Amino acid sequence: MANPLWANNIAALGSAGTGRVSGTVDHAIAANGKRTYITFQNLGTVDIYYREDSTAPTAANAHHVISKAPTDSDGMGGFFTVQGVIGAMKLGAASSFKVQIMEYEKQ
Repeated sequence: MANPLWANNIAALGSAGTGRVSGTVDHAIAANGKRTYITFQNLGTVDIYYREDSTAPTAANAHHVISKAPTDSDGMGGFFTVQGVIGAMKLGAASSFKVQIMEYEKQ
């Protein structure tokens, strides 16, 4: 049976199907017709802004804000799950951010 977990548009780190993005202020996630849901966890100390399109997200236009962690990579940053959205998504922040992304697909 195929693994239902797949990392989209990001370099896989650690176990299969997980990915981490860091050192950026903007990250696009491509549309994926097989996506069932996708999760994000903020690993850094800046808020991350999320949009369900390809527009650059800001504090003023974000569809959701993934809250920052108290300290870097402490596992206490915001966690956000999006279900049923197969279109493009975009993440952004006021400065460089770190986020763990896991995307689940239909097999």
